[in-house]
Amino acid sequence: MPDKSAQEKTEQPTPKRKEEARKKGQVARSQEVNTAFMLLAGALMLMATGPSLFGTIHGLGTEIFGNVSSYQINPESLPGLSWSGALQIFGALFPFFAVMVVVGLVVNFGQVGIRVAEGALTPKWEKLNFFKGMKQLFSNAVFELLKNLFKMLVVTSVAFFVMKSHLKEFFLLGDRGVAGIVNFVGDVGFELFGKVVIAITIIAVADYIYQRYKHNKELKMTKQEVKEEHKQTEGDPQVKSRIRQQMQELSRSRMMQEVPEADVVITNPTHYAVAIKYEAAEMEAPRVLAKGMRKIAQRIKEVAREHDIPVVENPPLARSLYEMVEVGDEIPAKFYRAIAEILAQIYQAKQ
Repeated sequence: MPDKSAQEKTEQPTPKRKEEARKKGQVARSQEVNTAFMLLAGALMLMATGPSLFGTIHGLGTEIFGNVSSYQINPESLPGLSWSGALQIFGALFPFFAVMVVVGLVVNFGQVGIRVAEGALTPKWEKLNFFKGMKQLFSNAVFELLKNLFKMLVVTSVAFFVMKSHLKEFFLLGDRGVAGIVNFVGDVGFELFGKVVIAITIIAVADYIYQRYKHNKELKMTKQEVKEEHKQTEGDPQVKSRIRQQMQELSRSRMMQEVPEADVVITNPTHYAVAIKYEAAEMEAPRVLAKGMRKIAQRIKEVAREHDIPVVENPPLARSLYEMVEVGDEIPAKFYRAIAEILAQIYQAKQ
Protein backbone atom coordinates (compact mmCIF):
# COMPACT_ATOMS: atom_id res chain seq x y z
CA MET A 1 0.00 0.00 0.00
CA PRO A 2 1.55 3.36 -0.98
CA ASP A 3 2.54 5.76 1.77
CA LYS A 4 -0.30 8.25 2.12
CA SER A 5 2.05 11.05 3.26
CA ALA A 6 4.10 10.57 0.09
CA GLN A 7 0.98 11.13 -2.05
CA GLU A 8 -0.19 14.32 -0.32
CA LYS A 9 0.89 17.58 -1.93
CA THR A 10 2.69 19.08 1.04
CA GLU A 11 5.89 20.31 -0.62
CA GLN A 12 6.37 23.79 -2.04
CA PRO A 13 6.73 23.89 -5.84
CA THR A 14 10.29 23.88 -7.11
CA PRO A 15 11.60 26.49 -9.59
CA LYS A 16 11.49 23.81 -12.30
CA ARG A 17 7.81 23.09 -11.56
CA LYS A 18 6.98 26.81 -11.69
CA GLU A 19 8.83 27.24 -14.99
CA GLU A 20 7.00 24.26 -16.53
CA ALA A 21 3.65 25.70 -15.38
CA ARG A 22 4.61 29.07 -16.85
CA LYS A 23 5.36 27.45 -20.20
CA LYS A 24 1.86 25.95 -20.11
CA GLY A 25 0.31 29.34 -19.43
CA GLN A 26 -0.44 28.63 -15.76
CA VAL A 27 0.40 31.86 -13.96
CA ALA A 28 -0.96 33.81 -11.02
CA ARG A 29 -2.89 36.72 -12.49
CA SER A 30 -5.62 38.92 -11.08
CA GLN A 31 -7.98 40.73 -13.44
CA GLU A 32 -8.93 43.00 -10.56
CA VAL A 33 -5.40 44.46 -10.54
CA ASN A 34 -5.81 45.41 -14.21
CA THR A 35 -9.18 46.98 -13.46
CA ALA A 36 -7.84 48.95 -10.49
CA PHE A 37 -4.86 50.36 -12.38
CA MET A 38 -6.97 51.24 -15.40
CA LEU A 39 -9.48 53.05 -13.21
CA LEU A 40 -6.66 54.85 -11.45
CA ALA A 41 -5.14 55.86 -14.79
CA GLY A 42 -8.56 57.00 -15.94
CA ALA A 43 -8.99 59.13 -12.83
CA LEU A 44 -5.58 60.76 -13.30
CA MET A 45 -6.28 61.36 -16.98
CA LEU A 46 -9.61 62.98 -16.15
CA MET A 47 -7.88 65.26 -13.66
CA ALA A 48 -5.23 66.17 -16.25
CA THR A 49 -7.36 66.42 -19.38
CA GLY A 50 -10.84 66.88 -17.92
CA PRO A 51 -11.07 70.63 -18.54
CA SER A 52 -9.81 70.22 -22.10
CA LEU A 53 -12.19 67.32 -22.76
CA PHE A 54 -15.21 69.14 -21.37
CA GLY A 55 -14.16 72.27 -23.22
CA THR A 56 -14.10 70.35 -26.49
CA ILE A 57 -17.51 68.81 -25.85
CA HIS A 58 -18.90 72.18 -24.75
CA GLY A 59 -17.55 73.90 -27.86
CA LEU A 60 -18.94 71.15 -30.09
CA GLY A 61 -22.34 71.42 -28.45
CA THR A 62 -22.34 75.22 -28.74
CA GLU A 63 -21.39 75.01 -32.40
CA ILE A 64 -24.08 72.46 -33.20
CA PHE A 65 -26.96 73.93 -31.25
CA GLY A 66 -25.96 77.57 -31.78
CA ASN A 67 -25.87 77.21 -35.55
CA VAL A 68 -28.55 74.58 -35.97
CA SER A 69 -30.75 77.00 -37.94
CA SER A 70 -28.05 77.54 -40.54
CA TYR A 71 -27.33 73.86 -41.19
CA GLN A 72 -28.64 72.32 -44.35
CA ILE A 73 -29.79 68.93 -43.07
CA ASN A 74 -30.22 66.53 -45.97
CA PRO A 75 -28.98 63.04 -46.96
CA GLU A 76 -25.92 64.55 -48.64
CA SER A 77 -24.72 66.77 -45.75
CA LEU A 78 -25.68 64.55 -42.77
CA PRO A 79 -22.73 62.05 -43.11
CA GLY A 80 -20.23 64.90 -43.29
CA LEU A 81 -21.67 66.63 -40.22
CA SER A 82 -21.74 63.31 -38.29
CA TRP A 83 -18.15 62.50 -39.20
CA SER A 84 -16.97 65.97 -38.24
CA GLY A 85 -18.54 65.74 -34.78
CA ALA A 86 -17.35 62.16 -34.27
CA LEU A 87 -13.77 63.03 -35.19
CA GLN A 88 -13.71 65.95 -32.76
CA ILE A 89 -15.00 63.75 -29.92
CA PHE A 90 -12.61 60.93 -30.89
CA GLY A 91 -9.66 63.35 -30.93
CA ALA A 92 -10.55 64.55 -27.44
CA LEU A 93 -11.05 61.02 -26.05
CA PHE A 94 -8.15 59.32 -27.85
CA PRO A 95 -5.41 60.22 -25.29
CA PHE A 96 -7.69 59.01 -22.51
CA PHE A 97 -8.36 55.59 -24.08
CA ALA A 98 -4.75 55.22 -25.32
CA VAL A 99 -3.41 55.63 -21.78
CA MET A 100 -5.98 53.12 -20.49
CA VAL A 101 -4.91 50.53 -23.06
CA VAL A 102 -1.19 51.04 -22.39
CA VAL A 103 -1.69 50.82 -18.63
CA GLY A 104 -3.74 47.63 -19.03
CA LEU A 105 -1.00 46.00 -21.13
CA VAL A 106 1.80 47.11 -18.81
CA VAL A 107 0.02 45.84 -15.69
CA ASN A 108 -0.85 42.55 -17.37
CA PHE A 109 2.74 41.97 -18.51
CA GLY A 110 3.94 43.10 -15.10
CA GLN A 111 2.00 40.26 -13.49
CA VAL A 112 2.90 37.42 -15.86
CA GLY A 113 5.90 38.70 -17.84
CA ILE A 114 6.39 38.75 -21.60
CA ARG A 115 6.46 35.19 -22.81
CA VAL A 116 4.61 33.03 -25.31
CA ALA A 117 3.09 30.04 -23.52
CA GLU A 118 3.65 27.31 -26.10
CA GLY A 119 1.96 24.75 -23.89
CA ALA A 120 -1.24 26.76 -23.77
CA LEU A 121 -1.49 26.59 -27.59
CA THR A 122 -0.98 22.81 -27.73
CA PRO A 123 -4.27 20.87 -27.94
CA LYS A 124 -4.83 18.55 -24.99
CA TRP A 125 -7.30 15.68 -25.23
CA GLU A 126 -7.91 15.59 -21.49
CA LYS A 127 -9.57 19.00 -21.84
CA LEU A 128 -12.36 17.25 -23.75
CA ASN A 129 -13.42 15.52 -20.54
CA PHE A 130 -16.95 16.92 -20.22
CA PHE A 131 -17.50 16.23 -16.52
CA LYS A 132 -14.09 17.51 -15.46
CA GLY A 133 -14.55 20.62 -17.59
CA MET A 134 -18.01 21.28 -16.16
CA LYS A 135 -16.68 20.86 -12.63
CA GLN A 136 -13.90 23.40 -13.19
CA LEU A 137 -16.23 25.76 -15.04
CA PHE A 138 -18.83 25.58 -12.28
CA SER A 139 -16.31 26.16 -9.48
CA ASN A 140 -14.68 29.10 -11.30
CA ALA A 141 -18.06 30.53 -12.30
CA VAL A 142 -19.34 30.40 -8.73
CA PHE A 143 -16.23 32.14 -7.41
CA GLU A 144 -16.31 34.84 -10.10
CA LEU A 145 -20.05 35.36 -9.52
CA LEU A 146 -19.55 35.83 -5.79
CA LYS A 147 -16.61 38.15 -6.41
CA ASN A 148 -18.57 40.28 -8.88
CA LEU A 149 -21.54 40.44 -6.51
CA PHE A 150 -19.19 41.59 -3.76
CA LYS A 151 -17.71 44.25 -6.06
CA MET A 152 -21.20 45.47 -6.95
CA LEU A 153 -22.09 45.60 -3.28
CA VAL A 154 -18.95 47.60 -2.46
CA VAL A 155 -19.41 50.04 -5.36
CA THR A 156 -23.10 50.47 -4.59
CA SER A 157 -22.33 51.09 -0.91
CA VAL A 158 -19.68 53.67 -1.78
CA ALA A 159 -22.07 55.43 -4.17
CA PHE A 160 -24.85 55.37 -1.57
CA PHE A 161 -22.75 56.95 1.17
CA VAL A 162 -21.27 59.56 -1.19
CA MET A 163 -24.72 60.56 -2.41
CA LYS A 164 -26.09 60.51 1.13
CA SER A 165 -23.34 62.91 2.30
CA HIS A 166 -24.45 65.41 -0.40
CA LEU A 167 -28.19 64.83 -0.05
CA LYS A 168 -28.95 68.25 1.44
CA GLU A 169 -27.08 69.97 -1.38
CA PHE A 170 -29.29 68.25 -3.97
CA PHE A 171 -32.33 70.16 -2.70
CA LEU A 172 -30.51 73.46 -3.10
CA LEU A 173 -29.40 72.96 -6.72
CA GLY A 174 -32.31 75.03 -8.01
CA ASP A 175 -30.70 78.16 -6.59
CA ARG A 176 -27.26 77.58 -8.12
CA GLY A 177 -27.97 78.00 -11.77
CA VAL A 178 -26.59 75.95 -14.63
CA ALA A 179 -22.90 76.62 -13.86
CA GLY A 180 -23.37 75.73 -10.19
CA ILE A 181 -25.19 72.51 -11.07
CA VAL A 182 -22.44 71.51 -13.51
CA ASN A 183 -19.74 72.23 -10.91
CA PHE A 184 -21.63 70.30 -8.25
CA VAL A 185 -22.13 67.27 -10.49
CA GLY A 186 -18.44 67.39 -11.45
CA ASP A 187 -17.26 67.57 -7.82
CA VAL A 188 -19.55 64.76 -6.68
CA GLY A 189 -18.61 62.68 -9.71
CA PHE A 190 -14.89 63.03 -9.05
CA GLU A 191 -15.37 62.21 -5.36
CA LEU A 192 -17.45 59.16 -6.21
CA PHE A 193 -14.98 58.00 -8.85
CA GLY A 194 -12.01 58.45 -6.51
CA LYS A 195 -13.59 56.48 -3.68
CA VAL A 196 -14.66 53.72 -6.07
CA VAL A 197 -11.05 53.50 -7.30
CA ILE A 198 -9.81 53.16 -3.71
CA ALA A 199 -12.36 50.42 -2.98
CA ILE A 200 -11.53 48.53 -6.18
CA THR A 201 -7.79 48.83 -5.38
CA ILE A 202 -8.32 47.20 -1.98
CA ILE A 203 -10.30 44.41 -3.64
CA ALA A 204 -7.56 44.03 -6.26
CA VAL A 205 -4.83 43.64 -3.63
CA ALA A 206 -6.87 40.99 -1.81
CA ASP A 207 -7.64 39.17 -5.08
CA TYR A 208 -3.99 39.24 -6.16
CA ILE A 209 -2.88 37.72 -2.85
CA TYR A 210 -5.57 35.04 -3.21
CA GLN A 211 -4.60 34.26 -6.82
CA ARG A 212 -0.96 33.85 -5.78
CA TYR A 213 -1.99 31.56 -2.94
CA LYS A 214 -4.29 29.53 -5.20
CA HIS A 215 -1.64 29.22 -7.91
CA ASN A 216 0.99 28.11 -5.40
CA LYS A 217 -1.42 25.57 -3.90
CA GLU A 218 -2.20 24.12 -7.33
CA LEU A 219 1.53 23.68 -8.04
CA LYS A 220 2.36 21.99 -4.74
CA MET A 221 4.11 18.65 -5.09
CA THR A 222 4.18 15.32 -3.31
CA LYS A 223 7.39 14.09 -1.71
CA GLN A 224 7.64 11.48 -4.46
CA GLU A 225 7.36 14.13 -7.17
CA VAL A 226 10.16 16.12 -5.54
CA LYS A 227 12.34 13.01 -5.46
CA GLU A 228 11.62 12.20 -9.10
CA GLU A 229 12.39 15.76 -10.17
CA HIS A 230 15.63 15.68 -8.19
CA LYS A 231 16.58 12.48 -9.98
CA GLN A 232 15.86 14.05 -13.36
CA THR A 233 17.79 17.20 -12.50
CA GLU A 234 20.72 15.83 -10.54
CA GLY A 235 20.70 12.25 -11.80
CA ASP A 236 19.84 8.99 -10.06
CA PRO A 237 22.13 8.65 -6.98
CA GLN A 238 22.64 4.94 -7.67
CA VAL A 239 23.62 5.61 -11.28
CA LYS A 240 25.93 8.45 -10.22
CA SER A 241 27.53 6.20 -7.59
CA ARG A 242 28.03 3.46 -10.16
CA ILE A 243 29.60 5.90 -12.64
CA ARG A 244 31.85 7.31 -9.91
CA GLN A 245 32.95 3.80 -8.98
CA GLN A 246 33.74 2.96 -12.61
CA MET A 247 35.75 6.17 -12.98
CA GLN A 248 37.71 5.36 -9.83
CA GLU A 249 38.42 1.85 -11.09
CA LEU A 250 39.56 3.21 -14.45
CA SER A 251 41.80 5.79 -12.76
CA ARG A 252 43.20 3.09 -10.46
CA SER A 253 43.89 0.84 -13.43
CA ARG A 254 45.81 3.60 -15.21
CA MET A 255 47.71 4.34 -12.02
CA MET A 256 48.73 0.69 -11.68
CA GLN A 257 50.09 0.76 -15.22
CA GLU A 258 52.49 3.52 -14.11
CA VAL A 259 53.93 1.56 -11.16
CA PRO A 260 56.44 -0.46 -13.26
CA GLU A 261 58.03 2.87 -14.32
CA ALA A 262 58.77 3.87 -10.69
CA ASP A 263 62.25 4.01 -9.15
CA VAL A 264 61.10 3.19 -5.65
CA VAL A 265 57.93 2.46 -3.62
CA ILE A 266 57.90 4.01 -0.16
CA THR A 267 55.57 2.26 2.28
CA ASN A 268 54.12 2.12 5.71
CA PRO A 269 54.14 -1.68 5.90
CA THR A 270 50.34 -2.18 6.07
CA HIS A 271 48.60 1.12 5.32
CA TYR A 272 50.32 3.31 2.70
CA ALA A 273 52.32 2.90 -0.49
CA VAL A 274 53.67 5.69 -2.73
CA ALA A 275 55.48 5.04 -6.02
CA ILE A 276 58.20 7.62 -6.86
CA LYS A 277 60.05 8.27 -10.11
CA TYR A 278 62.87 10.69 -10.83
CA GLU A 279 64.70 11.44 -14.07
CA ALA A 280 67.17 14.26 -13.70
CA ALA A 281 67.17 15.08 -17.41
CA GLU A 282 63.36 15.46 -17.65
CA MET A 283 62.11 16.35 -14.17
CA GLU A 284 62.89 19.19 -11.80
CA ALA A 285 61.89 17.05 -8.81
CA PRO A 286 60.76 13.47 -8.09
CA ARG A 287 57.16 12.76 -9.06
CA VAL A 288 54.44 10.56 -7.54
CA LEU A 289 53.27 7.95 -10.08
CA ALA A 290 50.86 6.07 -7.83
CA LYS A 291 49.63 5.96 -4.26
CA GLY A 292 47.09 4.00 -2.25
CA MET A 293 45.89 2.73 1.10
CA ARG A 294 45.37 -0.80 2.41
CA LYS A 295 44.33 -3.09 -0.50
CA ILE A 296 45.54 -0.64 -3.15
CA ALA A 297 48.81 -0.20 -1.22
CA GLN A 298 49.27 -3.97 -1.14
CA ARG A 299 48.59 -4.17 -4.86
CA ILE A 300 51.16 -1.41 -5.58
CA LYS A 301 53.78 -3.35 -3.60
CA GLU A 302 52.92 -6.56 -5.44
CA VAL A 303 53.33 -4.88 -8.84
CA ALA A 304 56.60 -3.33 -7.66
CA ARG A 305 58.01 -6.69 -6.59
CA GLU A 306 56.87 -8.27 -9.86
CA HIS A 307 59.00 -5.70 -11.73
CA ASP A 308 61.96 -5.71 -9.27
CA ILE A 309 61.26 -2.20 -8.03
CA PRO A 310 62.71 -1.53 -4.56
CA VAL A 311 60.18 -1.25 -1.74
CA VAL A 312 61.43 0.92 1.12
CA GLU A 313 59.68 1.14 4.48
CA ASN A 314 59.48 4.69 5.84
CA PRO A 315 56.12 5.14 7.64
CA PRO A 316 56.31 8.91 8.36
CA LEU A 317 57.46 9.74 4.83
CA ALA A 318 54.92 7.41 3.20
CA ARG A 319 52.04 8.89 5.23
CA SER A 320 53.09 12.49 4.52
CA LEU A 321 53.49 11.89 0.79
CA TYR A 322 50.10 10.16 0.59
CA GLU A 323 48.31 13.00 2.35
CA MET A 324 50.08 15.95 0.69
CA VAL A 325 50.93 14.96 -2.88
CA GLU A 326 48.47 13.97 -5.62
CA VAL A 327 49.24 11.41 -8.32
CA GLY A 328 51.25 13.04 -11.12
CA ASP A 329 52.47 15.95 -8.97
CA GLU A 330 56.06 16.68 -7.97
CA ILE A 331 56.96 16.28 -4.32
CA PRO A 332 57.38 19.45 -2.19
CA ALA A 333 60.87 20.77 -1.46
CA LYS A 334 60.74 19.73 2.19
CA PHE A 335 60.84 16.07 1.11
CA TYR A 336 63.82 16.47 -1.24
CA ARG A 337 66.43 15.40 1.33
CA ALA A 338 64.57 12.27 2.47
CA ILE A 339 63.83 11.16 -1.11
CA ALA A 340 67.39 11.93 -2.23
CA GLU A 341 68.83 9.73 0.52
CA ILE A 342 66.51 6.85 -0.46
CA LEU A 343 67.31 7.19 -4.17
CA ALA A 344 71.05 7.39 -3.41
CA GLN A 345 70.89 4.15 -1.45
CA ILE A 346 68.99 2.50 -4.32
CA TYR A 347 71.49 3.67 -6.94
CA GLN A 348 74.41 2.45 -4.81
CA ALA A 349 72.75 -0.91 -4.32
CA LYS A 350 72.21 -1.28 -8.06
CA GLN A 351 75.85 -0.44 -8.77
